[in-house]
Amino acid sequence: MVIFIVFVAILLRSYIYKLGYMPVAVTIFYLLTPLLVLLNLSKKDNEGIQILFWGVLFTIFLFVLLDKYFSIHLALSKYLVGKVSINPGIAVNIVYVISFIAVISLFYKFLIREYKKDSDWIKLFIFAIVMKIIAIFSDLLFHDITEDYFELFSLYFFSAAFLLAFVQKWWRK
Repeated sequence: MVIFIVFVAILLRSYIYKLGYMPVAVTIFYLLTPLLVLLNLSKKDNEGIQILFWGVLFTIFLFVLLDKYFSIHLALSKYLVGKVSINPGIAVNIVYVISFIAVISLFYKFLIREYKKDSDWIKLFIFAIVMKIIAIFSDLLFHDITEDYFELFSLYFFSAAFLLAFVQKWWRK
């Protein structure tokens, strides 16, 4: 928690003094998140469902990374112009999050078992999803930089969850 408060303080200072740390932080977390998922996928003690779960997450976050740098969501939003009453880019983000939750819900038994075993990383994972939902609603209501910060915080908590899932194996001993 202390690390997150320091992270927010650095971003706030960057925002106030126009230091430009946010794009650097966004790039770091967009690259770090799939890397941490890949580390979890490569654990030797993974069972079949764990391999499938981490493989699906890796595919999702690889798509997120590709979407960030190739603007896939902008290309998809062109098909929604005039068909939705909100910004088409926001509509695509809503579809992304709903799809993500739908895919993750397929692993509910695995997630429940993980929650009973080690709930910390699951709580961070859920909090990251909530932060992404807040980011979308922030974009819908205010359409300003607030959404970018919530999205960055979401990536931070996804990274923290995946790092914790990776290192908890050694903490349990």
